[in-house]
Amino acid sequence: MRERRRRRPDAPVSVIGGGTTGIEVATALASTGRPVTLVVPPEHRLLGLGAADAHWLDSHLDRLGVSVVRDTIQHIDEHGIHGLHSTPTELVLPCTGFQASGAARALGLPTQDRGQVAVLPTLAVLGHPNLWAAGDAAAVPTMPWLHMSCAAALPMGAHAAANILATLRGDRAQPLSLALPVRCTALGPRTALVQQMGAGGPEGWCLQGLGAAVIKAGIVAMVSRMSRWEAQAGRPLYRWAQGPVPASLDATPRHALALRSAPEAGAHP
Repeated sequence: MRERRRRRPDAPVSVIGGGTTGIEVATALASTGRPVTLVVPPEHRLLGLGAADAHWLDSHLDRLGVSVVRDTIQHIDEHGIHGLHSTPTELVLPCTGFQASGAARALGLPTQDRGQVAVLPTLAVLGHPNLWAAGDAAAVPTMPWLHMSCAAALPMGAHAAANILATLRGDRAQPLSLALPVRCTALGPRTALVQQMGAGGPEGWCLQGLGAAVIKAGIVAMVSRMSRWEAQAGRPLYRWAQGPVPASLDATPRHALALRSAPEAGAHP
């Protein structure tokens, strides 16, 4: 991508996917003056916004020069993206979701459909009490609202470290309690969205524009400095929003957990 940007700084780019990552990538590229097309499914609501906030976002994308195409993709070739419509492009960036590397599945550890290691609410790997996982590599089957994101990964990492230290002292590991009450989405320079989130997705209020960008920048700045602050203080300082107590895996049917405990035929780590 760097080479293509150097050779053709004005070459059109198509971003596939209307989630947070796709929208952040599209707006960041459009802010440099590059023509950008955002390709999303026909009935997709960008960021799950209500009518008024969706209108504001559509207007903002239009001002940046991001064209939104709603289409069902059939194939992609050197000429562009083809579905019910054809979208000419020179560079395609798929932003349709995250997938773990597959290393855990290749090792025979229990995994979810995305290849993440299945962990207990304590973040110990299911069936391996001395093995721990956190962040995008791990999934708590009884906490489905935790998705691959920095907002979930940072608290998971801190909690896993605390539980490891606790078990080394002979204490009992504690279950993770974590809620994700807001979602921040960057929309180019000095603009963002901050949405109130519930277990099922966006709900309640939505903050737009410069104020939202200040909040997002503040969160990023705090997180990037937290390790230094904790080292200076000599104690943990990082805190997060508490969530509901996760259900016990023992009370959940295995088929509902979608666990896989061995590599699939033809799987590549």
